Amino acid sequence: MGKYGLFSNYHWSAETGVTEIEAFPVNPDDINNQRQILGDTYRMDLDTGIVEDLGNPTDTGYNYLFTDLTVINDAGESGGYGNVATGQSESKQPVRFTDGVGWRVFNSFPMVTANVMGIAASGDTTYQLGIYGLWIFVEGYGDILLENTVDPDFAEWDLTGAFAPRISRSGRLATNGGNLLTGEAGIVLLTPAGFESLGGESPGALGTPVLTGYGVPAPGEPVRIRLASAAKSNNAFLVISTNSNPIPILGGTLYPELGMRVLPLQTDALGRAETTFSWPANLAPGTEVFVQAIVRDPEAAEPYSHTLSNALVALIE
Repeated sequence: MGKYGLFSNYHWSAETGVTEIEAFPVNPDDINNQRQILGDTYRMDLDTGIVEDLGNPTDTGYNYLFTDLTVINDAGESGGYGNVATGQSESKQPVRFTDGVGWRVFNSFPMVTANVMGIAASGDTTYQLGIYGLWIFVEGYGDILLENTVDPDFAEWDLTGAFAPRISRSGRLATNGGNLLTGEAGIVLLTPAGFESLGGESPGALGTPVLTGYGVPAPGEPVRIRLASAAKSNNAFLVISTNSNPIPILGGTLYPELGMRVLPLQTDALGRAETTFSWPANLAPGTEVFVQAIVRDPEAAEPYSHTLSNALVALIE
């Protein structure tokens, strides 16, 4: 039965049609590419039927009356809010649970309104803090106020009145905003600068692997490449090339030419890997650089044993 015993839960797939989920004790709020569903503090694997109770945050200095988790990513990371036993209206903290890591609380003190709104494949997390605005937590970097993510070249766009920022698997942000010069208003899409995604990915254990890049595309400048939603604890490598001759392979499309530069990677227990390097000093302005990951994946579509991430291209300044 669902919440309060009023509803039954059902799952649909193309292979099995509609089936009832009898073991899940509440209404699910989200599902990921591992076929895990999430609701309240419960997470269930639809393939095994195993239900986990993630419980309440620990080691935070607070006692919690309950936790409400509503978003889950490909790695099973689950986010929502914890309700602290303060006896006051200021009782909520945005929280996230990660397997092998535990709980992260995104604000040290409870508030009237606070909640995790979304989690990207990489673990980057959007959350709200009431009067303190909307934030993005970037793994390995820290917390960024939403309005500070706007490129200075587009400073006329105002996000101070935005709400509920959603984050895609690849880390793109969607929220509302307005243009102070033209009066335009509507949904604003924020994409990490420096790289363009070309697609080409192929499916595996956690859906399609996601490749993202961060940094200024200029000679000698550092660049950070992150891989997520890849097969867990497996070998991978980056193919980097200044030439592109797209070829269909491994159920997707490989954009960079093989043989230019290859960097080995090892994915962790969450299906992630990353590397940081500097752009070569001899790259001429206007040069295109293509980057794509190949991942060993035993769950890749037959007859393949590897998957492809999406390809990235950067234009050197």
